[in-house]
Amino acid sequence: MTATTSPKSDYTGRKTILMAFAGFITSFAFIRGARALGVNLYDLSVIDVAAFIQALVFGMIGLIAIAITLSPSLAGRQIEQNPDAPPATRKELRIGRLQGLVFLLASVLLLTPLVATARGLAPSSTPWYFAGIVVAFLLQSFLNIRLWLQADEFLRATLERTCTITFWVLQGGLFLAASAQRLGLLPNFSLWSAMVITLGVYSLATLYISWRTCPPR
Repeated sequence: MTATTSPKSDYTGRKTILMAFAGFITSFAFIRGARALGVNLYDLSVIDVAAFIQALVFGMIGLIAIAITLSPSLAGRQIEQNPDAPPATRKELRIGRLQGLVFLLASVLLLTPLVATARGLAPSSTPWYFAGIVVAFLLQSFLNIRLWLQADEFLRATLERTCTITFWVLQGGLFLAASAQRLGLLPNFSLWSAMVITLGVYSLATLYISWRTCPPR
């Protein structure tokens, strides 16, 4: 008797290989990207390293999301998580590109203040850097609004669940951390640290909701 594999198992195997390859590329990009940007990883704090990793991961996700939309058939299989799925519609491709752009802008927003301060920021250029961050933030907010308006009920429900989990986890965590800090049990922490932790919690909530909604096949 010979062993046979189904199209779904082959598809899952290819996805696993692609995810492992993406992880390798992300790790390689983390090291090479830091050198290219003039950032010495040994001089960064734990929070800054976490921010740098998140920025590179966001960038990789954005590029992968946009690359997938270049092939309607590949995008359709990815959306349905089925090797026999029909090609993605124009609306689905548009939503995928919007998601990719949102992730890319999130990467830029994280990297800009981190790289600027790590390389030495001249006081005269600080307002220009901040102005660029404001423009990028407004653009990302605009794209997020467009994404929300064009999304279907499934995607909206996913976003709502992610935001709800993030809000309650961060609200409780912030209360406990603030109470411990007030009592002298924790040192003061910066707004930058709070922002990086917020993005980390949001990313974990997104992974959890995605896994619960669309478990691996």
